Amino acid sequence: MQQSPVQASRGLFLLAVLLIRYVYPFVMPSAVRGVVWSLLTAIVILFLGLIGLLYISYNRDKQYASEIQYLRHKITEKDAQIKQLQQRNGQPLTTSDSLPAAPTPSDF
Repeated sequence: MQQSPVQASRGLFLLAVLLIRYVYPFVMPSAVRGVVWSLLTAIVILFLGLIGLLYISYNRDKQYASEIQYLRHKITEKDAQIKQLQQRNGQPLTTSDSLPAAPTPSDF
């Protein structure tokens, strides 16, 4: 089963939070902590925005895939109806090979 990008991002986010919580106080001197906290806050906000965009993109991709599948199904149904009507009326079936070629600019 394919893992969504949001689930993978959650794992990275959790790892970052644990590192900040347990490693950060021992590494940084107190004078620099205010600046670092501001930068970390900005990074977390950007990271949450990225997670939101990935979630939207993933859902749209799933939606487009289902719409494509539905449209292919409808085209197949319509092709079957056209063939059935042509056979009922006794008209020969036309294929794309027997259709006339598109006019070229030199034909005008």
